[in-house]
Amino acid sequence: MASSDQKEGPRGDESPFSDYVGQLPSPELLAAYEKISPGFSEQLLRMVEAEAQHRRELEDTVLEASARETRRGQLFSLSIALCSLIAGVTLTAQGAEVAGGIIGSAGIIGVVAIFVLSRVLDRRTAMSKDGADDSQKGAK
Repeated sequence: MASSDQKEGPRGDESPFSDYVGQLPSPELLAAYEKISPGFSEQLLRMVEAEAQHRRELEDTVLEASARETRRGQLFSLSIALCSLIAGVTLTAQGAEVAGGIIGSAGIIGVVAIFVLSRVLDRRTAMSKDGADDSQKGAK
């Protein structure tokens, strides 16, 4: 949220400087710029809109890439699980029950373990980010 505050000078009077936070300057400053250079405010508004649109496009690109990466990981995990299961069934059918059981179950257990561990790590990362955000708020 944008805000504008006049600073108090050393004698208690208002200083000519002000703090303003936001993408656009204060309306007063914008009007002053417009007097100096007609069309400046419209140009600045177009620049801010273009920057916001660019940021949204980058965020969409990141989200799409993340979704593709997740889908690829799921497909590879499915492939590994199916290959180990097929190998285990094939070995078991050929009389190597112990080897077939170990290979078949190891592939599936490995995929499940990686899935569960990634979820646990995601939760820990989210919790540590929340804790860092809370500590930063307390420091301000």
